[in-house]
Amino acid sequence: MAVAWYRAEDWPRWKAISEDGMDDTYEEWLKEARQAVLTTSLGGAEVHRVIIEPDQFLKWARSKRKPITGGSRSEYAITTLQNEQLQSGEISG
Repeated sequence: MAVAWYRAEDWPRWKAISEDGMDDTYEEWLKEARQAVLTTSLGGAEVHRVIIEPDQFLKWARSKRKPITGGSRSEYAITTLQNEQLQSGEISG
């Protein structure tokens, strides 16, 4: 399972470009995200934190005509993880 993961230094940019509500602070988001990852992991799922960068995401979203929302960020994280795994040979194309 891929989880979109953000860096603290990118948080203001994410807040500025996002079309959906995001937590007011990075710290709020991080607390919730860590809990979600823990809960999912305890349920037996393998969780991959995929750091996504705002400008790369925007380029992808615009090329795919995707909204700048959590759903699109999740889709981008999944796509990014799959591409990384293909390049590393973890999965075959």
